[in-house]
Amino acid sequence: WRSGQYDHRLTEIQTRKCKRIKCGAAFKVKKYDPKQFCSKRCSVTYNNLIRGKLTEVGKIIFPHP
Repeated sequence: WRSGQYDHRLTEIQTRKCKRIKCGAAFKVKKYDPKQFCSKRCSVTYNNLIRGKLTEVGKIIFPHP
């Protein structure tokens, strides 16, 4: 490792910004990672807002416990 023989195996780390508007936290990922959110919580919040509320038919098919 010290001689630099395996430097091609190291991946570049990027700093990205969370896609959720109210969060905007910075997080580090590897270059090839498609991650857009800093956490699962931000991902769920963002996707639930886009999806919207359940319709009457959706409430019958997917009842809440």
